Amino acid sequence: MPPVKATQPSIQLLRPADDALAKLPRAFTVREITCAGAGAFSPLTRPMFVKPADQKLFTAGVYLLGQDIPGWKTYSRTIPS
Repeated sequence: MPPVKATQPSIQLLRPADDALAKLPRAFTVREITCAGAGAFSPLTRPMFVKPADQKLFTAGVYLLGQDIPGWKTYSRTIPS
């Protein structure tokens, strides 16, 4: 029996906007979610879980200050607020 060749579907995966989770009602997330540029993290006033929305620029984690994020000096100059 000859091999069967599958056809490629002409579909694309949807990519949600970077701020999609931040736009969900708190009732669905059960926590505060904020989407902000790099400049917003320099005046952190309490420990905060920070995760890049799109690029994997740094490891997600809890940071006390924006400058505690690995590579902060590079990101704060290259990522708009």
